[in-house]
Amino acid sequence: MRRESQGRMVFEPLMFGFQMLELRASYVQKYDAVQAEYLPDRTLTPCVLIPKLPVIDNDGIATGDKTTEMVNVTWTVNGRFNGVNWVNGTDYIVDPDTHQLTIQANMDPGYMGKVSFYGEYLDERINKVHKFTWERSLTCETYADYNVQLRMEQSKISLSPWKNRGTFGIPAQLYNSDAPAPDADCSYQWFVWDNNVFRPVGMYYPDLWYDGGANTKTIRVKQAYIQNILLCCQAYLRDAPDKVRSATVRVRRWYGQYDDDLVWLSGKYIFPDTTNAEAEVVITRRQGVVANPLQYFDIEILYNNGSGDWWQHVCHENRGMVPRSMFPVDTTMQHRFGWILREKSALLPLINGNKYFTINGRVAVGQFPTTPREE
Repeated sequence: MRRESQGRMVFEPLMFGFQMLELRASYVQKYDAVQAEYLPDRTLTPCVLIPKLPVIDNDGIATGDKTTEMVNVTWTVNGRFNGVNWVNGTDYIVDPDTHQLTIQANMDPGYMGKVSFYGEYLDERINKVHKFTWERSLTCETYADYNVQLRMEQSKISLSPWKNRGTFGIPAQLYNSDAPAPDADCSYQWFVWDNNVFRPVGMYYPDLWYDGGANTKTIRVKQAYIQNILLCCQAYLRDAPDKVRSATVRVRRWYGQYDDDLVWLSGKYIFPDTTNAEAEVVITRRQGVVANPLQYFDIEILYNNGSGDWWQHVCHENRGMVPRSMFPVDTTMQHRFGWILREKSALLPLINGNKYFTINGRVAVGQFPTTPREE
């Protein structure tokens, strides 16, 4: 009897050098109320942002600049001038070929805007979509004779689900020139990006990730409830309340690099005394095998007895088993296990309309797959 062993092409992962070229970028403008002038004036010196996607393929197939091959490219621009929201084609322009964004409008003083980029690249070797994002905040401050700055240690915080930080603080500090301004002389307030606007933290309904400090220079947050939030701190010196400074920080749940594979525990080779087939999904990181994968992933195991492309659901576990009765009747057929792996979210509240769903007075939460189910 002829025996066969299947093989498949294996490619090394692509290496991406995604970057955003920032030409004459002016994310923070100043407005001289006396002279009625902007510095810089974007109507004279536009802000130009050009995405670049160089790709290195060790297999020599996909190497090169793939910027123009990006798909589903979207620029989201939020700004306002004279009380009117910016308009595409007038206040900013997007080149459909190069995906270049040109902002040629000034910002109302005190308004907090935002510009963000999203694009996808399809690795045709393995039919995998890679996603790329980038964002910046846009602000306009009334011109001040003194040098006041609001600084944060980080503009992005990635929270690994493998390492629980519990409750921790995110600090901001107002500086006058190069010296930290005394806390007694400062006023701080924290905002969160919600429904395309920054709203005060804790406003309307409680934010489960919030633990305190919304009106201090250090806000306290809980990692378990953070999936992806954008925070903004506004601060000013008490003797100059119209000189508001702002800074933003993105806080997100991030899994990092890991690999998943399926291991046959029994039944890969069918003998007369084989009673079942069993397989296990194994997830590995640089630190080793993940011991409790169901805590972090939604795992579904599927089975195909070789008769067509129809896959049968086996279980939502990391280990699944099928009995001999499900095996191929035709001994020339090859049976297969398949699996679907999706990352789990942070603890998110269940919402009933515009309100949290509660049980015995406590907000009900759950973890959910962060991507759609695809076979």
